[in-house]
Amino acid sequence: MNLPQGSTVVIAGADRIGDLLFVTPSLRALRAARPDVRIVVLTTPTPAAVLDGSPHVDRVVAVPRGPGAIGRWAYVRAARIALARERPTLLVTVRDRAMYERVARGLGTAYVADGIFAPGRAGHYAERALACIAALGVPVAAATAGAPAAAGSPAVAAVAAPPRYEIHLTTAERSEAARRADALRPGGRPLVVLQAGTRDTRFLGGARARLRDWPVERFAEVARALAKDPGAAVAIHAASAGERRAARRIVALSGGAATILEALTVRTLAALLEQAALLISADTGPLHLGAAVGAPIVAIYGPTDPGLTGPLAPADRMALLKPSEPGPAALVPADAVLVEARRLIRSGRSE
Repeated sequence: MNLPQGSTVVIAGADRIGDLLFVTPSLRALRAARPDVRIVVLTTPTPAAVLDGSPHVDRVVAVPRGPGAIGRWAYVRAARIALARERPTLLVTVRDRAMYERVARGLGTAYVADGIFAPGRAGHYAERALACIAALGVPVAAATAGAPAAAGSPAVAAVAAPPRYEIHLTTAERSEAARRADALRPGGRPLVVLQAGTRDTRFLGGARARLRDWPVERFAEVARALAKDPGAAVAIHAASAGERRAARRIVALSGGAATILEALTVRTLAALLEQAALLISADTGPLHLGAAVGAPIVAIYGPTDPGLTGPLAPADRMALLKPSEPGPAALVPADAVLVEARRLIRSGRSE
């Protein structure tokens, strides 16, 4: 498929922070190959800030998405109305294929989705997005240049190496984050950030979301241990009401070894994670923000497949822990997290 000169391409299906970061290599590849193409991204309001300052996007359309069938219906209708003003030539998505096909049909727009060109193919969502872009005749090697080769990373035709995320932080954002980090780590102690939860019931449903959570008791155990050795300053990020309840329990169970961060925007959190010695998180948006800014991370996975949604990070800056048998993240022991956490902190200090 060849794009006419001056086309408008809508990238859709990236409605969460991690999903939006997964498509940034595709945005970079499309812009590099076709500077004449107008690139529009359809997403939801919270993750939209990830693309602030991106040179690869002409417009971000943020449409709220509610839960359930009614929420999906309202989202499809609102997305069609919002995108009609953009006069898109093509809509591309790797997720929620049926829903975005309805959006495209309502607009009378050509549609490309993962699986159309290679039915049944699996792979990481970032690589699948690149495969969709490659199907348009766009070379994607530039999107993976310099990316680390992760062991066991799913291979996708036309993708030379695992892609890398992209987020454009400003000098002011970095300066403010450095000031904030210094206040959190007196005496230059290593700053460790814990992500308190993963609950996103809009998309996963409460029961499945809880399977991705790591127990507050384990977080508290890790906070206590890291505060003693290597003397880390431990801070908890918690955005939703449920996460803040979990954070308060971690503080109490750890005997005050951790503190709770004030409310942060997506970009403020990303800039702070860039300053951190370590991020410990289950499979959720802040995990991918940490990987995007190069923070060392301990990623705790449960029922979700890291082959599809794993963080794109160099192997020497990441430990990915998953139960030996299929099951919830709660099966990952605290001892395993502590071993990897201390290894990564030591490695960072030696750089």
